[in-house]
Amino acid sequence: MTNTATTSTPISTELPTIITVKEAAALARVGQSTIYSMLNAGKLPYIRIGRTFRIRRQDFLRFLGLEDPA
Repeated sequence: MTNTATTSTPISTELPTIITVKEAAALARVGQSTIYSMLNAGKLPYIRIGRTFRIRRQDFLRFLGLEDPA
């Protein structure tokens, strides 16, 4: 059995460049309110477009620990 956190994962190649809060919540298997809390606390960088929040793929993967910090 391999440790998926340290091996290459298909999530990094399947994600679009920018994801929605709903997509991030589904991928992390948490509620949308948890993602919003992380955004508002400054723990997860975001882009604001009008009244919506978008998250860059690389920031999300880094937040999950699936990508090395740059």
